[in-house]
Amino acid sequence: MQPHTDVETALLGPILPDRECGDCTACCTELTVDTPEFAKPAGTPCIHLS
Repeated sequence: MQPHTDVETALLGPILPDRECGDCTACCTELTVDTPEFAKPAGTPCIHLS
């Protein structure tokens, strides 16, 4: 886990499996994702956004 991920989690809280974000895509765009399954830099929209 990267240090910036800890800061994001501390500020925004954990991602909840049942979270409903509606039309908001801020977390899907602004946050860094760095896991073995998927990675993307901050400020880049997730490839899973439709």
